[in-house]
Amino acid sequence: VTQFFKKWYGPQNASLVISGDFDVDEAKALVEQYFGDIPRGADVPARPEVATVLEEDETIRQYRAVPEQKLWVAYIAPPLYADGDAELDIFSSVLSSGKDSRLYKELVMDQQIAKSVSASQYSRGLESIYVFTATAAKGHTTDEVLAGIDEVVAGVLGEEGPTEDEVNAAKASYEVGYYSRIRTISGKGDMLNSYNYATGTPGYIEEDMARYLPITSGDVVEVAERVLEGHRVMLHIWPESDRPEGVQ
Repeated sequence: VTQFFKKWYGPQNASLVISGDFDVDEAKALVEQYFGDIPRGADVPARPEVATVLEEDETIRQYRAVPEQKLWVAYIAPPLYADGDAELDIFSSVLSSGKDSRLYKELVMDQQIAKSVSASQYSRGLESIYVFTATAAKGHTTDEVLAGIDEVVAGVLGEEGPTEDEVNAAKASYEVGYYSRIRTISGKGDMLNSYNYATGTPGYIEEDMARYLPITSGDVVEVAERVLEGHRVMLHIWPESDRPEGVQ
C-alpha cells in the first residue's frame, strides 16, 4: 500500500486549483509552505490503450439479505470525451430522466413491474460503462424488468426513435447542469481542476458543451446501437426468500 501511494500520489501526478478572491503572491507562498518539501516522484506510466471485449453475455444471479430484487445491466462504452460519450448521455435522458421518460413511463407507471429504473453513461478516462439499473416492483421479478427494458430500448432504436423535443430537452438539461456546477467558487475550482487533469486544458468547458449542442436524434440512435449491440453483463440480486428450491 505504501509503495502504491508513493508511486501514484505525488506532485508529478496531481493538480492544484486555488479559486476565489486571493493575492497571487501570498497564495504561491502558502503553496510552497505546505507542499514545497514534498519530493517529486518518478513520472507515472502513460495511460494504456484499453480495449476490453466481452466474448459473450454473462448473467450473474446472487441471493442476499436484501428486501427487494434489483437488476444491473452493463455494457462497455466509449471513454470520457471520446466520440459517442455525449450521445450516450442524451440517450440516458431520453430513457430515464423524469417521469415522462421512456423507461419510467412504461415500466414504472404503465406496466408497474418496476419501482425504479434508470439508464446512465458512467464516463471514465480509459473506458466507460453504460448501465441500466432497476428495482422490481412487489410481485414481479428482475427477469420481467429486463425484458421490459429490452423492449423499450428496441423501440427507441427502431421506429420509436428519440423525438426532436426529447433530444432538445436533454441538451437543455445538460446545459443547465453545467452552469449550476459553476455557481459557486468551489464548483468553478473543481471544474477547472477536472478539465485540467483530464484534458490538459482548464478552460475546456466551451469544448465540452460543444459536444452536446449539435447532437441529433440520428446521432443518438447510431451510437446507442453500436454500444448496445455488444455483449453485456446482467447482475440480478434477489432476496434469500426468493431463492428457488435446490438452487445454491
